[in-house]
Amino acid sequence: MAAVGFVADGISADSFPAGATLHLLTHFHSDHLAGLKPEGAPIVCSTLTARLLIGIGRVSAARLRPLDPGQQMVLGPDGAALFSGEASVTLTSFDANHCPGAVMFLLEEHNRRVVITGDFRLDDTVRRVASRLAGADVLYLDATYRGTGLRFPPQEEAVARVVEICRAAPAGVTLGVYTIGKNRVLRAAHDALGQPFYVPRDRYRVYEILGDAPDRVTADREATPHSAYGVGYLERYFKPRGETVVVPTGWAAWRSRRRPWIHYVPYSEHCDEAELDEFLDLTRPRRVVEIR
Repeated sequence: MAAVGFVADGISADSFPAGATLHLLTHFHSDHLAGLKPEGAPIVCSTLTARLLIGIGRVSAARLRPLDPGQQMVLGPDGAALFSGEASVTLTSFDANHCPGAVMFLLEEHNRRVVITGDFRLDDTVRRVASRLAGADVLYLDATYRGTGLRFPPQEEAVARVVEICRAAPAGVTLGVYTIGKNRVLRAAHDALGQPFYVPRDRYRVYEILGDAPDRVTADREATPHSAYGVGYLERYFKPRGETVVVPTGWAAWRSRRRPWIHYVPYSEHCDEAELDEFLDLTRPRRVVEIR
């Protein structure tokens, strides 16, 4: 999902435009960090995203205001003095079931309610909070797979399929991952194989912050037969030498450069068409802005 932009007077979401006095950041993916600089207006995000911003994004801790799922923050005249607007604004955070640290925001001011989903995948946790999000004046919706006609199995089924492939592998396993994302797949594969996955040094620091290093991943290529790389690298440049290569992706049915030696598994951290429709039925917003 791309940047949202301004969602209220002076408040931007998943982008860092000039003139904003407060930024909302749903998660630490590059397409949501457009315009981010080390200094600037305060940023509201989850605690884990704040750690990533400090450790990877070189953002000062003093600029960050962590808000984890279930927590609420009041800004403006009646609350924290980090927002220069005249109105009182209440922010509530909810789990987005996306990558580690990803949240959704409910923004309330006067009689106006705005929901920013960020990237999300419908599950029982999201279904339970849908009543809190219902009837929003504006819903900024992650519509990554809108119009594709794709349907995804439950994440648990996709993860189980990855584990099945890993256990049947005659030698090492190579996973297709994001810098942040697909972490539950990597964790399940590690539990099944009992050995860590090698990741390049520049990604190792991210896994340290996420709590997956040094147990689940290693920067020592000789320490394990297993590895994890970006999907683009695996499809364009990787030359397997007996490894079993597994790519968990929602685009499994549509990969434009499908490689016969890759096991594509339809694991997605975004909603498919049916899940988007269900989420809209649960929330019934007055207006929907689809973000792709």
